[in-house]
Amino acid sequence: MNTKYAGIALILIAAILFFSPQDVKIGIFSEELGDMQIVDDVEDNIPANEAIDVVLRRFPSKGRYYATYQSHNDTMQIWAEEFDSHDTAYDVFENVKTIPYLKELNIPGMKSPVVQVNAVDGKTQYYYLKKDRIFVVRFENSDMDYQMSIIKEVITNV
Repeated sequence: MNTKYAGIALILIAAILFFSPQDVKIGIFSEELGDMQIVDDVEDNIPANEAIDVVLRRFPSKGRYYATYQSHNDTMQIWAEEFDSHDTAYDVFENVKTIPYLKELNIPGMKSPVVQVNAVDGKTQYYYLKKDRIFVVRFENSDMDYQMSIIKEVITNV
């Protein structure tokens, strides 16, 4: 009789886990951000991003990550550089701010992190520091309201 109840309990637990909504991660990235789906996630042959690559020549990172997301509204690219410590990442972030022209951005409803923004080749790039990683997020579309909704998701979930 105990085996029967244990089997039923196991099936119920499996069903609950299967049908529960989950934030699926692919490497460091979430499968979905807002209405965007991940379409590419690489750790080798990461596309160049001049804004951060110039600084990395002086401050080698511990790990590099890259992903592309798409929706019917936009294409977004995310570069992430991981360092040995938050202090090192902070130093690199301060150096990145001196290379491209960046302005600080206040995102409504978010207290931190500090987000910097600029335009590169007509595309908006956001830069932020989170723990021991620096993130660069580039959008193809120029719709700022859309970008704000997605960048909040990126900062919160990546």
